[in-house]
Amino acid sequence: MESDKTYNLAVIMSSYNGEKYIEEQIESILNQKTDYNVSLKVLVRDDGSTDNTIKIINSISTKDKRVMLVDNQGKNLGVKGSFFSLLKNVDDYDMVFFSDQDDVWAPEKIDSFMSTALEKDFFSKAKPMGIYSDAWIADAQAKPTAEKMSTKYSWMKDDNRYQFLTFNYRIVGATYAINKTAVRLANEIPTDWIPLINMHDSFIGLLISIYGENIIINRPLIYYRQHGNNLVGAGANNKGLVKKYNQAVMSIRQLVSDNILVADFVEKRGPWTLDREEYKRRRKFLNRYLLLKTRDIADRRNLVRNIKPFLWNRHRLFSLIMLYTLSFDVEG
Repeated sequence: MESDKTYNLAVIMSSYNGEKYIEEQIESILNQKTDYNVSLKVLVRDDGSTDNTIKIINSISTKDKRVMLVDNQGKNLGVKGSFFSLLKNVDDYDMVFFSDQDDVWAPEKIDSFMSTALEKDFFSKAKPMGIYSDAWIADAQAKPTAEKMSTKYSWMKDDNRYQFLTFNYRIVGATYAINKTAVRLANEIPTDWIPLINMHDSFIGLLISIYGENIIINRPLIYYRQHGNNLVGAGANNKGLVKKYNQAVMSIRQLVSDNILVADFVEKRGPWTLDREEYKRRRKFLNRYLLLKTRDIADRRNLVRNIKPFLWNRHRLFSLIMLYTLSFDVEG
């Protein structure tokens, strides 16, 4: 590390009626302990709150200038649109963290991300890179439940290959940070795609895995709070069978939809950071998902044969059945 270099870090957060938890989350970010020279900004975009969220953010920013309320026009874009809007404000930062409004960061999170970033040449502009960590599943008081995200969802250790990420949700925005080149890549995603993709974090993570690299820190560095108002949570085990079935079908449809969009993006974007042969291999793999738009069972067998090794073990059989039987009329 250059001893006199200061690294500019941004935390982007979309808020919506978060008065109950947002102050604790922002304080956990501002109170990070690190031995590195960093300049930290917390950029919050409010997505049309009707409670005291904005008042709380303004109160914090009055006391600590590292916190800024941006694009404060009260327009509701939804969580995906809100985060993509925030990314337009951070293309000059060395590292950009995504943050939920209701979690709590472990005090050493930034320090751990910085040490990993410097070890992996994250700050180079050569390729898009992302870093994410494990997370403690926490209760409504942000107390860990002794269960980690990795164990709850049976993560295959260190498997960040793009093939794997096409059919597995692994990258959670609450634990994710990306470099300048990755921000540039994310900002090229067409605005009219935002309603079509599952979530900003998994989609950006998949693109980064194709053009660059994702790195995991195999320890929990946030307390992923579960409460009654989670927009996206760690999932409940008490859902009825019909609800579980419908959610599983919806997830598989969304995975395929995202992959068709990514295939279209890669075809239009071209090799960029990839050599020509590697680009051809990755494009060929992604284009196989287009076969799910056909009803030809032989085409589907070809697809399944190629993606089968990367299916999420926990839902492998169900995924195979759905891939053979569902109709995927997705516009890429």
